[in-house]
Amino acid sequence: MRHSTDTVKGMSNNIIGTVNNAAGGNSAGGGGNHDFPAALPYAHWRALGNKRRLALDMVQFQQFLSAGTLCMREIPLHPRPVEDDPPYRPKTNGFVEISYGDTISLKLRPSGAPARTVYIRHYEELHSQWEHVANSLTACPRSYFRDVVIDKIELSRTIMDMLGTALSKKRIDTLTLSYNNLDYTSLTTSYLENTPHVGDLKVVGNPMQDATTALQFVTAISNNEHMKKLEMRECGLGGNDLLEAMLPYLHMLKSVDIGYNDITSNDVPCICSFIARNQPTVKLLNLSFSEFNDSDAIKFANALKKNSSIERLQLNGADMTEKGHAQIDAVAGKRTLPKLIVSMKNAGPARRTVPDAPKLLKYEHWRSLGYDRESSKALVKFQNNLNGWDKGRQSRQIFDIDIDAYK
Repeated sequence: MRHSTDTVKGMSNNIIGTVNNAAGGNSAGGGGNHDFPAALPYAHWRALGNKRRLALDMVQFQQFLSAGTLCMREIPLHPRPVEDDPPYRPKTNGFVEISYGDTISLKLRPSGAPARTVYIRHYEELHSQWEHVANSLTACPRSYFRDVVIDKIELSRTIMDMLGTALSKKRIDTLTLSYNNLDYTSLTTSYLENTPHVGDLKVVGNPMQDATTALQFVTAISNNEHMKKLEMRECGLGGNDLLEAMLPYLHMLKSVDIGYNDITSNDVPCICSFIARNQPTVKLLNLSFSEFNDSDAIKFANALKKNSSIERLQLNGADMTEKGHAQIDAVAGKRTLPKLIVSMKNAGPARRTVPDAPKLLKYEHWRSLGYDRESSKALVKFQNNLNGWDKGRQSRQIFDIDIDAYK
């Protein structure tokens, strides 16, 4: 269906007015979202012991949740503008973003203050607000979302139950849940076990609770014919029995990304068993920034000899030397499937420096001083940021925290 330019502009103006009115609150005469529960005031959040900046964040967060629910109700079924018009992107300034052109995305994340880090904790007082959000999502006339992102917002089991049930009724290309203190049991029962139409599931910074929960989680994934990609980074999957329980159920996926999980040599046998099964579906396996050594490289090489389907194996940042790299490269070069690409960029920061930059201290140096894994990685990243090795983008991240924000 095509809209004329006037129709699209009128649609845009209506939604902008809706967002602005909702963001204005629920006061009398404010034109706000009167169905939405009244926002709890700044004084309430201060009385709970929150610092000034966080109390202001909580007030703003409620306002934009209200605006977001109205946006969801107003999303047109056919938002495609004429070809000469840019895609219209209605956006609530701070926490909720609903954008659409040919496709629609829904993003709940504290992005209104890029100069500092914001994290929204869960409070029982917000239960009615979240219930309203879930109901509005269910009532939203659109059945398809390109992206749904919930980032740096804590989701209790009750909230995840409500959102999971609502989201399971929509078709979603990519669902991203990051840093939510996530309850995997709730995600599984309210969402995954309803066999949702989701193609890519990204779970970042949400530690898996235990092997039993992990088994329930991956069993639901294995029963979902729509899901093709799973990304689980910073979920604490390494050095325990989680991968051994999970990997056998992920053979139907096209892409399995479990990098940045402190995976160690103890996890190598179950990973190599997964590779050696030679499942024709799995094309990408990402194990970047794991603690593998040259002995592990031999095991990977032997497993790859039995695999003819995987096309990309990512071992970037592993603690292998050039000798270990050569072991895997030798096998990859002789495989019958020429599409295989093995990425094994060294984690050592010396390879990422800029000309005339001082020599950077490696991960092993910080570990030898008694720092834990996360602190050691952070110190390496900090040095790399100072040198701006990542095209200048990472170099700005060291200034992302406003020291005075939470005083």
